[in-house]
Amino acid sequence: MSMLRMQRINVYALLKYCKDILEDLQRRGVVQIENVDIEDSVFYKDDTSAVQQRYNSIASTAKEAREILLRYAPQKKGLLSSFKGREQLTREQYEELADDAQDILKAAYDIISYQKNIDRNEAEKVKYQAQLETIKPWLDLDVPMSFSGTSTTRAFIGKFAPPKSSTDIMKELAELIPEVDGIDVEVVHEDGNQTCVFVLTSKKDAEAVSEGCGGCVRGSTANRLRVSVVCL
Repeated sequence: MSMLRMQRINVYALLKYCKDILEDLQRRGVVQIENVDIEDSVFYKDDTSAVQQRYNSIASTAKEAREILLRYAPQKKGLLSSFKGREQLTREQYEELADDAQDILKAAYDIISYQKNIDRNEAEKVKYQAQLETIKPWLDLDVPMSFSGTSTTRAFIGKFAPPKSSTDIMKELAELIPEVDGIDVEVVHEDGNQTCVFVLTSKKDAEAVSEGCGGCVRGSTANRLRVSVVCL
């Protein structure tokens, strides 16, 4: 295969015509455009780094918005679509897109903003699901979690680390605080890891029950009740 020498041309023009000239050269199939480094008393180069950075930022925004759209609405492509290359635009199509550039950029920013809202909502969803899992064991509780008792009673709402029946709990409490006989224990939920309970006693015995349960947590004797009671 023979190789042909590339034809090169130098173009000198006023700066205000730069954009139009570059676009025309690209449409005519120029494969490589170089910015000649020439500076003298007549010609000089403007610092276009800020403009380039702005265009790169716009391109990055458009690319991100397109990726988001493809995530929710993937384009249907045939088996040979990868060999087709990019779609070629006519000059009229290009100029129409250029005129709509600001509207397209605004739509891209809106798409990215909507995705951020979706991400925030998904994070909130995970948080609420975790909270729901926390309160699930208490769904069968007949009183609010903030219930502390009546004018004559004191309520304790909490959980035991090991699974226990209400009978087991009553027996172990009787061993710990034998002087108190007015205790009612209701098992609200029980699984392999915990037993959620509602404990009700008279106000006069509330301090003894509270101290007894607290002592069980701090104690290390094997026959003492391991209980974690949360008073709300």
